[in-house]
Amino acid sequence: MSDIAELPIVVASMSLGRAWVHPLSTKLFAAKQAGFKGIELFMEDLVYLAKDHLSEEEERDNDLESLGMNEQAMLQAAQTCKHLCDENGLFVLTLQPFMNYDGLLDEERHKKMIEKLELWFKVARVLGTNMIQVPSQMQAEGTTGDIDKLVADLTEIAQMGLRQDPPIRFGYEAIGWGAHVNLWEQSWDIVQRVNLPNFGLVLDTYHILSVLYGDPTSPTGILPTGLTNLNSSLSTLSSLGSSSSSSQLEEFLKKLFYIQLSDAELLDPPLSSTHELCTKNPGMNPLMIWSRNARLFPGEYSEKLSSPSPPSSSSSSSSSLPPESKSKSKSESESESEPESKPKSESELQYHEASSYTKRGGYLPVHEVAKVLFEDLGYRGVVSLESFSVTMVQEGEEVPGKHAEKGMRGWKRLVRDLEEGKRKGKEK
Repeated sequence: MSDIAELPIVVASMSLGRAWVHPLSTKLFAAKQAGFKGIELFMEDLVYLAKDHLSEEEERDNDLESLGMNEQAMLQAAQTCKHLCDENGLFVLTLQPFMNYDGLLDEERHKKMIEKLELWFKVARVLGTNMIQVPSQMQAEGTTGDIDKLVADLTEIAQMGLRQDPPIRFGYEAIGWGAHVNLWEQSWDIVQRVNLPNFGLVLDTYHILSVLYGDPTSPTGILPTGLTNLNSSLSTLSSLGSSSSSSQLEEFLKKLFYIQLSDAELLDPPLSSTHELCTKNPGMNPLMIWSRNARLFPGEYSEKLSSPSPPSSSSSSSSSLPPESKSKSKSESESESEPESKPKSESELQYHEASSYTKRGGYLPVHEVAKVLFEDLGYRGVVSLESFSVTMVQEGEEVPGKHAEKGMRGWKRLVRDLEEGKRKGKEK
């Protein structure tokens, strides 16, 4: 297990601060200082960097969306980003997110997305990355979940990627609030159907756990069937490693392009139709609200917990929330300290006891998913850390550095807890 600590760890550029508040140069330096080897580059950072290459008149004539299609400005921004990455000894793992593409019913919208992708290819080449991340379709309106259509659309871009020099890979990720694909099993099925060497999988612990286990509308933060759901899904994932056919595991690992690790905050109060986060942005899916405002790095446990374990799902209850609801997030104090002591009784591990947590204490069983990936499947590829919260828009030159340090500290804590768990398992 100790070799996990030597894996290349990258961080999402947005997780170190939003682009309109924190310049990319500051964030890349912070990533380097914290010990990260690379970044997942969000297009938002490039668009804001591109603004620096415009005259005042050009800036007035270009909104952010049109600027993202300004080839000259975007390629100049990509060159600047590559230079900054080289200065800091960082690589760009992937450019993301190429979103809301698969399943479009309107041919004109589909055509525009293909045109956008052509520019993304050029940008990726300048950045020195060979991968573009594609989240599953998030918009129900104007799209279809027909599996043949989804596969055809994704096959189209994969074939385009193969024609690039060098070829471009696509990492497909099932998003928790995806309109048609929101489970890792679905995304893996699609990857197998596309069946091209440059089209693979991205697994994100938040999206896995938010759908199967977590519930931001419940005081407990857990679905009534959360533990059952999670055990079933992880059993399926783990079975790939225990399969009698080694070729099945080999194929899965070959197509697992990278993994993303993140936790989430136990909301207090939970989301409801009258919650501030919902009333400010009506219409957003609860899981998207949660993700955009209260996602934490792995290892951001409460200071009273060192390595949380899944609680009994029987103690969970769910409150009602309209199917559509949106939001921002709440401000909260942060505890940077390590856990003071290990819990001594099962009751101390009950996640429904909100008083056991600091405001930003993570509680999702990220380590359970990580254990399957690292131990059962033997994954030894790139690991990306993500966190999305209101702290990303806090002003101050120190913010990116604090985020980067917190992310790396959380990763080291997760590795330590996994190693401790493995040692204890051998002792039994």
